[in-house]
Amino acid sequence: MRVRVAAIAFTLAGCAAAGAPVHLAPPPPPPDAPEVAVLPPAPAPPPEDPAVRERADDAVLASEQKLEAIAERCERDWLEPENVCKAEQFESFATDFQAYYADHAIVSTEGARIDSLLFLGGPTSSVEQVTTALTYHCEERCRKRRLPQLEAAAMKAADQCFAAKSGFDACKAFVKKMSATVRPVETERWADECYGVCDDRRAAVKSRAAIDAQRPTTPAAAAACKAKCRKQHDGGWCGTGLLSCLSLCAMKGEAQR
Repeated sequence: MRVRVAAIAFTLAGCAAAGAPVHLAPPPPPPDAPEVAVLPPAPAPPPEDPAVRERADDAVLASEQKLEAIAERCERDWLEPENVCKAEQFESFATDFQAYYADHAIVSTEGARIDSLLFLGGPTSSVEQVTTALTYHCEERCRKRRLPQLEAAAMKAADQCFAAKSGFDACKAFVKKMSATVRPVETERWADECYGVCDDRRAAVKSRAAIDAQRPTTPAAAAACKAKCRKQHDGGWCGTGLLSCLSLCAMKGEAQR
């Protein structure tokens, strides 16, 4: 090996002395650079159309007015949510809103209700999803508004039934009104409530009347009644049973005070 290197060096030296050009091997090429994937540019946002945005913003108010109008009907006429909250009523609102806000961020939801389009729509929602959400919130709002009205009407009918002292005409009239818009299973439930409250209140009056009829009518009879109660209940120990017994010993006038 040393002999070969020396021979090459001698040859080069000789060539240099003779003025001959020295040809050196070119350096190896650099390693290939890794390929870098070039992503296409992001699509430009769609051009702003003032008319499209105006319809979208108008849909927010229009849908709220629609929801409130239906809720008022539910409250007034005791309508079933499933019958009055139809999806096709809300599809146009969802379509107009998403036509703009499907590609644009919603800037602010301040002051908006949870069932507003400002919460239900936007870039992550579809028209179908927004329509379904509006329908759901319509039903929820309807239920919340009609339930207190049904309960109040049932109690009012029960009061009228009790005041009549006999018969159930008030409850029957209430049930008849309900049957026009309320489904049978719910009508039956509220009918039972009316009849039950009326019956219970009448029974309570009868019970008090029966007790009053047995009360002592003179102070001497009242004293004897109290002595009997104390004798029956451990010689006067003041327990719940004794107090209940003594309450029956009051004369009618005293019991009412």
